Amino acid sequence: MATNRAPRSRGVLVGALINEADVNDRLLDVDVEAESGIPVAVEFIDGPVPLAPDEPVRLADELTVVISSDRLVQGSRAPLELTVDSSAQIATTVTVEPQTGLYSEIEVPSRPMAPR
Repeated sequence: MATNRAPRSRGVLVGALINEADVNDRLLDVDVEAESGIPVAVEFIDGPVPLAPDEPVRLADELTVVISSDRLVQGSRAPLELTVDSSAQIATTVTVEPQTGLYSEIEVPSRPMAPR
C-alpha cells in the first residue's frame, strides 16, 4: 500500500490479483485495520473489481482501491482481508509504504474521488 503525507493519509492498494478459476469472479470488499484493530476507510472507485480467469489485475495501475486513515503509519504492517465473490476470504498483511522510490509514480488521490 502506498500512502501520501496528507493530514488524513490516503493510500492505494498495490498488488496484483489473479483469478485461477475457469469463470469470472469479482473482488467485492477490502477490510484494513490500523493499530489496535481500528477499521480503516476503504473506497472502491468503480465498485467491485472484475477478475477474469488467468488475467492479472494490477490494482494500482487501474486505481481501484483507495484507503484513508490517519492511523496507518508508514513502515508499519496492516492486516488486510479481501472478499471475493466465489472463493474464501483471503487474509494477509501489507506494509504501509511512502509514496517514494518504487511507489513514487503511483497516483494517490488527495481527496475522495467521484466514480469514473
